[in-house]
Amino acid sequence: MKFCYRGVWYDSSPSPIKTQEGPTIGKYRGATLRGRSISEIPTPTSCVKGKYRGVEVNVSF
Repeated sequence: MKFCYRGVWYDSSPSPIKTQEGPTIGKYRGATLRGRSISEIPTPTSCVKGKYRGVEVNVSF
């Protein structure tokens, strides 16, 4: 998916998050609602190094 922020175009490639279906938490208009929980926490895929006010910083996406 392409996005634009302040005139700069970039591509978004979100990493999939694995979830597990949890217990029933209620009903809405006859449909059963179930909670979900994250089964595996994703690790950051990219890191940007830079300087801010003379200090080196690392930003993970």
